[in-house]
Amino acid sequence: MMKKDDKLIENVRQVLDQSLDELDTATQSRLTQARQLAIDRQRSRRPRLLYWASVPAAALILFVLMLNWPVATLNPVVVPELEELSVLTAPEALEFYQEDIEFYEWLSEILEAEKKLSEHIAPQSGPVSAKGFVGTGDQCARAAESRAA
Repeated sequence: MMKKDDKLIENVRQVLDQSLDELDTATQSRLTQARQLAIDRQRSRRPRLLYWASVPAAALILFVLMLNWPVATLNPVVVPELEELSVLTAPEALEFYQEDIEFYEWLSEILEAEKKLSEHIAPQSGPVSAKGFVGTGDQCARAAESRAA
């Protein structure tokens, strides 16, 4: 099969080459002019084609950017302090803390008073938390344990 195709292709080439040799000069001149005109038109179309081909690509990029643009800034997640988590996840019911509510109110007042006192004595650059009062917190925790027992 391949040999038949190769023979056919070779015969077509020979016939076309012979027909080119037999063309008169007027026909060859017109073919040359037509070829030059086609080449010139193709060269002048390339910038327009490049311009119009880039428009869909730019539109696609803009569309993707619009979909991925952040609408609003996200607020940082507030992580509860360890003490708050231990109260909420404790095995005891919250009613346990209701029994000694006066003690916990007194404790929060003491911590607030110490916080204000420490701000007046030595001003700190950042916010002050109850963690800064380790001795007082430990003493109050021991007092709470002895009172609960």
